[in-house]
Amino acid sequence: IPRGDRAEAAEQASVVGGLGIHCFMFGETKKGIVKIVANICMGLGGILALIDFIKILMDKYVVDPEKFF
Repeated sequence: IPRGDRAEAAEQASVVGGLGIHCFMFGETKKGIVKIVANICMGLGGILALIDFIKILMDKYVVDPEKFF
């Protein structure tokens, strides 16, 4: 993730990450839909967003539109 996009993605993950908005921003539609469903069904959106937020800040987040997680 380029540095400018990383800052924006980290902001998105921290604010509305539970809905997977940052996934849609990177073109990871499948992953975003899974996060929305996980949030609605099990309330896991906040935990998954926190994990993504940390990965983005540590530059370990890999953008792969074909993966679910």
